[in-house]
Amino acid sequence: MSESLNEKTSSKNNIVDNVEINIDFTRDQLNEKRLKILLDTSYGLLAATDLNIVGDVIFSNIRKYEVGMDMAGKLSIYDWENDDYSTVYISDQVMDRTSLYLCSGDKLQDVKYFSKYAIDHKETLIIQNSHSEFAKSIHPSVLNKDAHSMVYVPLFHEENLIGLFSLGRSPVNSMDPDFVNFLESIGNYVSIAILRFMSEKKKILAEESLRQREQQLRMAIDYSADWEYWISPTGDLIYSSPACLRISGYSREEFKQSKELLFEIIYEEDVEKVKSFLAKDTETQFEYRINHKNGNLVWIGHHSQPIFDDSGNYLGKRGSNRDITRRKAMEQELKDNEISLRKAKEQADIANKSKSEFLANMSHEIRTPMNAILGFSEILLSQIKTPKYEEYLRTIVNSGKTLLSIINDILDLSKIEAGRLELTYEPVDISGILEEIKMIFSQKVKEKNLKFILDINSDGRKGFVLDEVRIRQIVLNLVGNAIKFTEKGHVRVGLSTKSNSNDPEKIDLLIEVEDTGIGVSEAEKERIFGAFIQQSNQSTKKYGGTGLGLAICKKLIERMNGTITLESEVGKGSCFTVTIRDLDTFDLKDFQKETTLPRDLDIMFEPTTILVVDDIKHNRDLVKGYLENNNLTIFEATNGREAVELVKTTTPSLILMDIWMPELNGYDATQQIKKMPEYKELPIIAFTASAMKETEKRITELFDGYLRKPITKKDLFQELRRYLKYQLRKISGDSKSQESNLENQGIDALAGIEYLPQLVEILVNDFLKDAENLGNSLVVSSLKEFIERLKTVNQKYPVQPISNFIEDITKNIESFKIIRVKNLIREFPFLIEQLKNRRRNDE
Repeated sequence: MSESLNEKTSSKNNIVDNVEINIDFTRDQLNEKRLKILLDTSYGLLAATDLNIVGDVIFSNIRKYEVGMDMAGKLSIYDWENDDYSTVYISDQVMDRTSLYLCSGDKLQDVKYFSKYAIDHKETLIIQNSHSEFAKSIHPSVLNKDAHSMVYVPLFHEENLIGLFSLGRSPVNSMDPDFVNFLESIGNYVSIAILRFMSEKKKILAEESLRQREQQLRMAIDYSADWEYWISPTGDLIYSSPACLRISGYSREEFKQSKELLFEIIYEEDVEKVKSFLAKDTETQFEYRINHKNGNLVWIGHHSQPIFDDSGNYLGKRGSNRDITRRKAMEQELKDNEISLRKAKEQADIANKSKSEFLANMSHEIRTPMNAILGFSEILLSQIKTPKYEEYLRTIVNSGKTLLSIINDILDLSKIEAGRLELTYEPVDISGILEEIKMIFSQKVKEKNLKFILDINSDGRKGFVLDEVRIRQIVLNLVGNAIKFTEKGHVRVGLSTKSNSNDPEKIDLLIEVEDTGIGVSEAEKERIFGAFIQQSNQSTKKYGGTGLGLAICKKLIERMNGTITLESEVGKGSCFTVTIRDLDTFDLKDFQKETTLPRDLDIMFEPTTILVVDDIKHNRDLVKGYLENNNLTIFEATNGREAVELVKTTTPSLILMDIWMPELNGYDATQQIKKMPEYKELPIIAFTASAMKETEKRITELFDGYLRKPITKKDLFQELRRYLKYQLRKISGDSKSQESNLENQGIDALAGIEYLPQLVEILVNDFLKDAENLGNSLVVSSLKEFIERLKTVNQKYPVQPISNFIEDITKNIESFKIIRVKNLIREFPFLIEQLKNRRRNDE
């Protein structure tokens, strides 16, 4: 309540008349709990012989109203004939409970502060906060104590003050109306008890009033929903409430006539339990069943306690029986539902496992032929020079990659839904990733005449600890969608951060992808995040897609402790906002990725032997095709058993091992080979189309490396470089690869150039570090500045290889060939290495 209502006084006057007690005991004012407590209070006050006992009775019964209450109070009696004001203090503190004390001799004029306020106004005073302005206006020094709530109930008889009952409790605002009403009821009983101490005549009147009070309370209890009873020490029924008829079907008269009736109607299986509990001389609570007179089974919630007088004599047992049949039925229904849900979950888990296994198997079956399709197409692309046929092959490769992308999307979704997708957190340059994505889509943006805006906040130029593969996947999908669904206007990608309220050392990352495209209706905003769902009325023929992208993005973001939201208006565009919380950051100046090894076309392996184990011939042929003319002697095995025998006779430097093969699979074959002491350290690389997470985990524990089909030539060489010795390839002019920038043309012509040492020193000191940084994180503006500086150096110290490099990379930048640009910049350190070697030869 507000101070204006609570900090003032109750509207009810506590005037006690010796002829009629002005108390209304309707059920609207008193609940069953209060009735029982007030009945106990009336018994205690009837038996009280002095003021200390009255105080103890009040304290103990208020404690029943709310267990755990932190309270303190006092009861004062005023003898108006002798102007004598006596007080007994009560408290729930141990030191005070054991030392109730009475002080007397004060006069009414000595009463001050809140007590005086309540007495002067002849009304209950409620203070909800002892530190409030209203409280301070009455008692200025009240601030010396902790804030709490207080209530003061003045007691009057025939317009004469006979006492004051007050109580304080913590915390503030804890004097609710029901509790105050209850205390006022207590005050009425206390008034009657006080009268007993004032004169014998008044005592008689008070006792009569208490009897009336008890009768009224008994009548109220008779209408209780619970079956209340009182049994004498000999087992005779002293009292039973009428509710027994409704609960059991038997009247209280029938129970009085037969002591055994209760045990006769108890459900047979519960008889011994009930007898055991009732035999206890302590407070008991238990549940049991009875047979209703109409034949129904009724659940009973029982609560009973022994009763003793002040001398400790046993007076019998009071108890209460409550019909809990409906509650038990609901509990059983909940249990049945839990069982059903558990079974449904088990069935769903089985279905999910079956789905995952099916998808993994299908992926394996598709990846195996795709390995041959994409691999041999790649080999043919390097050999066919006819533009028409080259275009055909590129179409095959692109279509195969599209199919693999769809398979990967389905597998990603399956892994996420099954909770098996694991994230790999590592330092990531988000701003660099966005720069790369901008270049990736630059040609498409140019074709559609769109404006691509990259809006990176200064705070976004930090490094973040994230799963780089997944954050790249998310942004690529959102930007791809934005460009796909936008015909005019712009696409904006924003990057910013905000401070984390929970941990100042962490920050939240925000990525916005905004477009001016077709937009999404309000009804579709949630729906489009579902798997295999596309916007209604969307032209599949025009826009394509499987409807998996946004579903995967949403689930990935949630796995990364983030959210994705959408604001959109049909015909005006959309804005997706990704928020990833609680990220660690780092300074990009300290960020160094592992330098990419030179591409396969730039190296030559030293002569050695490898063993390729696969039951499918075209998989073995593909590996041989990739490794053709590279100083490697290749032996083949069609299963694990052949591989084990061949290892003993061929002594390979490395094994490529398929997993699922007849006779002996790749796991068992590898274990057998590794057990041979002489081959314990032999590198064995798993070569499989399996996509199951469990399979990948087992592979990493047993094998030295892992190649997932379909593989590219780059993938194969990248893995082989880890275990086989190699040298930079000396490429001749007539066999120059289309992909290579490390041309021999011009290298040999450098012989005798006097300024070559100075040029090499400049390239090493001023360009090498920048080239490595650009290879790790390609920022367009930095790349252009790098090329301009290189042009200036080449004008002063002209050499053909540098001129060729500048021409090649500039041409690819203008053609928006981002992958080719990255490969070229990563090859620049090896171009410097060739120049250094040429200088050494001259020396």
